Amino acid sequence: MTILSLDLATTTGYAILRADGSIVHGEQSFAGHPREGEGARFLKFQMWLVREIAQPYPDLERIVYEKVIGVGPSQAFAAQIHGGFRALMLMFADIRRIPCDGFNVTTVKKQFVGSGKATKDDVMAQCRSLGFKVQNHNEADALAILHVATNTCPILTMSGATPKKKRKPELAERPF
Repeated sequence: MTILSLDLATTTGYAILRADGSIVHGEQSFAGHPREGEGARFLKFQMWLVREIAQPYPDLERIVYEKVIGVGPSQAFAAQIHGGFRALMLMFADIRRIPCDGFNVTTVKKQFVGSGKATKDDVMAQCRSLGFKVQNHNEADALAILHVATNTCPILTMSGATPKKKRKPELAERPF
């Protein structure tokens, strides 16, 4: 079974679990250039799915991706870009009858690193502790999503990451 894992953004992280059990991972930029129209990044993404994914991996059976649920006011443009890429990915999958599953960011971090509040550096450290030579958080996130989707997460020890210390609640002084 070949599975594609995506961290959708202008620079998309990807991980591909091949039928032979090997994993290929990296990132692909779909940034536009000043002379290109606003839709150029989406055309590039669509062509990448066809040329770099569908053609070399005709046995693709599943797509998993990071599901963005809520965004802050300063992230509105990023959310629009994510939505555009998600729509194209879903169309690509529907045409080929490939099931897609979205995974919440917090769930992925909790299952892969051991804390839903883990940082991008924590996710990268966990990937490196598993032997992956990740260059950035985009491909690390795609690898984390792939591990969660395939139930192959490492033991939740926060390997390579710094565990957060729990603070004891301070007791209010009682007048006696």
